[in-house]
Amino acid sequence: MATSAVTLPSSLWFLNAVQAPIVLMSAFSAGATFVATPLTMPMVSSNTVPAKYQAHQWELYLHGAEHMLPPLNSVQTLANVVLSILVYRAPGNNSVADAKLPKLVLAALFNIATTAFSLGFMVPLNSKMRACGKELNLEEKGSVGAEDS
Repeated sequence: MATSAVTLPSSLWFLNAVQAPIVLMSAFSAGATFVATPLTMPMVSSNTVPAKYQAHQWELYLHGAEHMLPPLNSVQTLANVVLSILVYRAPGNNSVADAKLPKLVLAALFNIATTAFSLGFMVPLNSKMRACGKELNLEEKGSVGAEDS
């Protein structure tokens, strides 16, 4: 049976240094979602706010989320998978690595589940919402143009 040419350090001193930014990215992603929703939803659901402003708010919100959150999620997922593999392949005499393995695997699975949820549910929903926002903008521009003539 062939053995791996890769030898891993027995101390795995870099685990905490790599995990810290991953946790901060997760906190930023969750915080961006939880902060943006209370700021956006009251305006979008209010009947007193004109449709053109609601549509513009949705477009800005979705555009920002599309460009910020997927790269963060991909970095987190990749880092958690790589760390899980490194810890799994590490020598069994490292109790810190052994204790972190279930948490790393769980974090990687949560990242994968988030990606699946985003691609399967949120992307189609966001596409429909963006299309509705553009339609509202066009309708609003058309009605403003009709009033001016």
